[in-house]
Amino acid sequence: MPREIFLLCGDQRLTYAALSELVTARVVELGDRSGTQIVVRPRLDFESVVELLAIPRTGASAVVVGPNRPDTDQLISLAGLDRRPSHTILFTSGSSGEPKGVRLAATNWEAAARASMEHLKNGAGDRWLCVLPLHHVGGLSILYRALYGGGSVVLESDLDRAGGWLDRVAIASLVPTQLYRLLNRRTEVLRSAPIVLLGGGPADPILVERAGDAGLKILRTYGMTETTSQVATAREPGGPMFPLPGVDVAIGPEGRIEITGPIVMTGYIGESDLGGGFLTADYGVIDPDGSLEVLGRADRVIITGGEKVNPEAIESLVTRHPGVTEVVVIGIPDSEWGERVVAVFVGDVDSSDLHNFLRRSVPAYSLPKQWVQVESLPRTDLGKVDAAAVRRLFSAASGS
Repeated sequence: MPREIFLLCGDQRLTYAALSELVTARVVELGDRSGTQIVVRPRLDFESVVELLAIPRTGASAVVVGPNRPDTDQLISLAGLDRRPSHTILFTSGSSGEPKGVRLAATNWEAAARASMEHLKNGAGDRWLCVLPLHHVGGLSILYRALYGGGSVVLESDLDRAGGWLDRVAIASLVPTQLYRLLNRRTEVLRSAPIVLLGGGPADPILVERAGDAGLKILRTYGMTETTSQVATAREPGGPMFPLPGVDVAIGPEGRIEITGPIVMTGYIGESDLGGGFLTADYGVIDPDGSLEVLGRADRVIITGGEKVNPEAIESLVTRHPGVTEVVVIGIPDSEWGERVVAVFVGDVDSSDLHNFLRRSVPAYSLPKQWVQVESLPRTDLGKVDAAAVRRLFSAASGS
């Protein structure tokens, strides 16, 4: 195994043995850093992987932030307020609120990797394609899954080049935006049929169907930073999502998903350790067969005139209109309604047509009271719609 390839990046190859030597040398160079924090701004390259693996071995906590994230200084200051030892500190995107620092232990990474391997039936010799950033749990978890399973990882930040790897990997992890762009770049059907774990937000069924036609085995997956990535994943394309082995999923107060198991974080920076289950901000139901259906974000629910509106359900309906490229539905404070439903969309269609299109499918209180057309929607570096930025965009576009 020492001679086996672990990392591939461009024309470079790095064996397990070479990686071990580089990590050991970096640990010696850093020395004993017990009780400290070391900030790392990883990119998809060998040097970043060595740094990420070496820092925890010095006794320090690896504070992992995006290299181009505008609030980096704020996040580092936030981490500095909590000096409890952690293996890794990652930050939530803050796309629906203020970012939080998530404290993950070595046992979290190991449990998550082993649960994923058992669920997906992957292991030694399997090659992963990593195009997700290493400062996100979805990207970083690929390294640990491959390490524990004896596999290899292709690091690739360019989607054009990533598309060329799809015939030569067993598994890839993508968010819907990346999948959409990959399919637009590569039109031929794949000779092999790699598994694609598709997560990071709801996916358009038409996009999933296109991916299947292109030869990809799309497995929907649900997870988050607080659970060291995967919680539940489909067992077959088009199938329901089942919790990973050792992960207990229940429906807690107000219908929110509650997760218990060794994959759950130690806690947030500045807050007490969890010591139990984690109550997510997602609504869900457990079906009779034990599968999990995620209904949407609790913190995105709009309450207008005393009625609850699920914006993700409205978005899914609106995107079925052929003139709409993408849309996000938000709630804006309103003196009469409490919140008024607003749709910000990209596309070539009149808002009155959209209103008439939607009114056949939803109650009157769910209909957007305002439609705002924009050239593009702001997104995080992982491809998620940045709700806070959308609100600013709405204010600028509407003059409010």
